[in-house]
Amino acid sequence: MFLGSRKLVKYSEDEKQKESFDGNVWQSNLWTQISLIFYGILQVLWITAIIQFSFTPTYGENVFVFIALMKGVGMVIQFTFDRVFHNRLLVAPLASAHTLTESVITFGAKDFLDFLVGGFIDLCKVFIEI
Repeated sequence: MFLGSRKLVKYSEDEKQKESFDGNVWQSNLWTQISLIFYGILQVLWITAIIQFSFTPTYGENVFVFIALMKGVGMVIQFTFDRVFHNRLLVAPLASAHTLTESVITFGAKDFLDFLVGGFIDLCKVFIEI
């Protein structure tokens, strides 16, 4: 995660200075990199909890409600990341992980028909977003 954030957040020559002449130690790229790592770790914890929850009987009985809730939560998370980073390139890996999780949680359906309908809803959702 550290190496990925290092590649996404580029440093300019003046950002590499440890301290400016007036004693200011603020480095915006370093803070952006740390924020990306922090939100990435939170995203991993959130995705792990959602995938674990998708295999419970409660999820299996209400698949379509949870798919809709996950889509709403995904929109809120992406809006938050857009406001924090102000850079779509930094938001893209986090948003892609969430979108992939939205597809994976359809595996928790209680029967094959619910799985197929959930997959079809997911496919329609992708076509609408394009």
